[in-house]
Amino acid sequence: MQIIWLLFLVMLPVFPVHAATIQTGSCDQTTVQNAITNTAVSGDTVQLTPAGCSVSWNALSIPSTKRITLDGNGANVTRSGSTSIVSITVNSGGLTRVTNFKFSTTGSGYAPNMMVKVSGCTYSTATPLASFRIDHNTFNSNDLGHISVGCQGRGL
Repeated sequence: MQIIWLLFLVMLPVFPVHAATIQTGSCDQTTVQNAITNTAVSGDTVQLTPAGCSVSWNALSIPSTKRITLDGNGANVTRSGSTSIVSITVNSGGLTRVTNFKFSTTGSGYAPNMMVKVSGCTYSTATPLASFRIDHNTFNSNDLGHISVGCQGRGL
């Protein structure tokens, strides 16, 4: 029995966990974009603070070089321009996630760039980990579309 236990322990892969939660300290788009672009590494969570803040954004971007979780922490985000509020380019090596936001727009009609836009899905047998997840969000708008997925991939 001891030999089986020893073999089990030896065969377990040991990988250090380095994922961090980066609290933005502000919900301002520039601050959040800087946290995504300059601070976060793949596996991290970028969390908006303070919780439940209200802000207007225009084209926040999660690039394909990051597989992160963007946690809105209950933030109320209104589209301030004609582009998407959040644009995700999927990372071929893992999950990119947007969660816990309350998205809204003003006006009505068709918005060619939805509130959340997903592109760059590269899911194939060569990249089986490529995925995105948009969950626990609220969409409030008279626009005709809220999420645009411009590729074949896994995620909603």
